Amino acid sequence: MSKKYIAFISYRHKPLDKSVAVKLHQVIEHYVIPRGLRKDGRKNLGKVFRDQDELPVSNNLTENIFEALDNSEYLIVICTPDTPESVWVANEITYFLEHHDRNHVLAVLASGAPEESFPEQLTHIRTKDGELVELIEPLAANIVADNPVQRRKLFNREKLRLFAGLLGCQYDELYRREQRYKTRLWLTLSCAVMLVMAGFSGVLLNRNAAIKANYEKSLLNQSSYLASESLSALNNSDRFTAISLAIEALPSKENDRPLVSSAEYALGMAVNAYLAPQDTYGLAPYDVFVHSEKINDFTVNEDESRLITASQLNFVTCWDTETVSQKWTYSTGNTSISSIDLVGFNKNQDIIISDSKSFICLETADGNVKWQKKISDYVTDYSTYVSSPLMSEDKTILAAVTSKKVLTFDTRDGHLIASWKLPELPEPLALQSYGSCLSQDGTKLAMYVNGESTSLGIAGVAVMDLTDGSLTELLNEFVYQEMYIDCRFAGPDKLIISYADSSVEHGSNFGDRGLYVTVKNHLQCYDLDTHTVLWEDIHESSVTNYGTTLKYSE
Repeated sequence: MSKKYIAFISYRHKPLDKSVAVKLHQVIEHYVIPRGLRKDGRKNLGKVFRDQDELPVSNNLTENIFEALDNSEYLIVICTPDTPESVWVANEITYFLEHHDRNHVLAVLASGAPEESFPEQLTHIRTKDGELVELIEPLAANIVADNPVQRRKLFNREKLRLFAGLLGCQYDELYRREQRYKTRLWLTLSCAVMLVMAGFSGVLLNRNAAIKANYEKSLLNQSSYLASESLSALNNSDRFTAISLAIEALPSKENDRPLVSSAEYALGMAVNAYLAPQDTYGLAPYDVFVHSEKINDFTVNEDESRLITASQLNFVTCWDTETVSQKWTYSTGNTSISSIDLVGFNKNQDIIISDSKSFICLETADGNVKWQKKISDYVTDYSTYVSSPLMSEDKTILAAVTSKKVLTFDTRDGHLIASWKLPELPEPLALQSYGSCLSQDGTKLAMYVNGESTSLGIAGVAVMDLTDGSLTELLNEFVYQEMYIDCRFAGPDKLIISYADSSVEHGSNFGDRGLYVTVKNHLQCYDLDTHTVLWEDIHESSVTNYGTTLKYSE
């Protein structure tokens, strides 16, 4: 009867390929299958075929190899840039696929990139006539490294990916089982050491009670230590490890360790048992990005792989959201500015920031300055301060609104597109850049017109066409109060304006606190072509001068 193999290792007989094949042969045959994954009571995966160890001295080498391939459940291919040149490896893959499913072929990438190291037989599915049907990338364990030490570390991790393929289970499931096994092994060894010490003390003192007391104390110390490690893992955003360690610290059917309050607390923290819904709305941190100072602003890129933060000390930091690691930090070096504004990402996914006096484009990959535009190069008087840096929704146009001019830039290279001078309105009216908004395509800009005098004045909205600099005033009969006004473009020809008329017809005083009881909230939709109001919604509410909304009735 022919010998059965769990796997056939196909490789070129070169130093790197051979060393990986020998190591893989050893670890597969010596691997002990976790108890919960054993099939038919088998503790081991089985025998592995590797030509130098298995082939007898024979002139009929091809027949022996084909017989081994027929009797192998899986084929493992060691891949390096030399592998696609091997006729033997190609024939072994082709023959195996003629008699087995493609999902029974596993690969180990030992050197080079996949596109140069995977043989065509692994990546191309063809018909019997040789016509290409589909391009695929096989399940592969990647151990590509710069030196043997790093390759050994990768091998110890990636071998689980191959074991999962040979067992027909998920990699994550096998990885978790391995982690639990290591934890139990560590605990077993620790307990063994403690028991030996306790036993030695018992022999010396001849007191069984002392042995038991020492053993219970060791378990107590272990539980406290595991609880501490669980909280440490949680602080490092590794919630799964925190839960596993906390469970190990608690008593169970298999473990008669004492109940420790710190272990209960660690498990409660790991599963969010102590959240207060009224304060956190049921939310808990998944990842923690630790900063040394207060964060003023943050944003994420399109695929959410990068988080950009702006701190109180005007540092801009880029974080990798998957690894929760800091990629780079940028500082303007200007201590006189009050804050950094994160304007947004452009089409190239570079981050654009503003320090109120200039625009700076930073490459997301490394934080290098791609381009910088100082407003003082385009506005020569005192009005070089940018209060409202804006970016169009299509991420192509950047607008800077100063008290004298409106400047537009191309977000890709920062070149100036247009510069329009703002008109000087008669007092008490003045254009205000606070809260201005940009249309989706970057062709229109809306800003406030309000009274500058201390008495209540007339307020409204002005719309500038950024293609020719023309300005249209949409004056409204409402009282100006800056914090209650907002506007947004709804398509290319409509503008939504929201404002609150806080003129007081009725009021009451409670001590030194004035109470405003009549506030009309307006929501208007303007047609920018006809300068008419398409619709308006008005509703009343009541607020105090402390911003507290009250229920109001006559």
